[in-house]
Amino acid sequence: MSFDIVGRRPSTKKGKCFCTNGASWSPLALYIQRIAPELASQCTHWYTNDGDGIDAEHAAALADRLDVEIREGRCERYLRLFKSEQEMEPDEACDTCGGTGTRRPWPEDGPGNTSAGTKCHVCDGEGMVRPLWTLCPFSVEIVKNFVIFLRACGGFSIL
Repeated sequence: MSFDIVGRRPSTKKGKCFCTNGASWSPLALYIQRIAPELASQCTHWYTNDGDGIDAEHAAALADRLDVEIREGRCERYLRLFKSEQEMEPDEACDTCGGTGTRRPWPEDGPGNTSAGTKCHVCDGEGMVRPLWTLCPFSVEIVKNFVIFLRACGGFSIL
């Protein structure tokens, strides 16, 4: 699922759209809700692309808040904590093969048994995978780019 964060009244090209996929948007949206809950509360549906968002006044205030977080090093500290939590998360059973490491032969689908199945392409036959959220990127650079967007968007809608 992708998300287009679309400027409502963009003043520059950089304010027209902050295009991202769900894997990138979710950690950024979570960060915003953690560090600026009063501003984030202006948007109810951060994780759906149904058009919710925030107005120009709150977008500018959010840009200011994020700038302070970056400048004072708190964004970098949050990044280290986020990555540490990702690393500490244990692997989980592969949904594709049901943790068996094998799949039924094509064209069938689902878990196979170890003697008759084919090696699972998702877990490479290990039966375990990293939890999906641990593959989600977050960086200070993403936050900086979002600040640039916020300063020029005139408010935004999540589509």
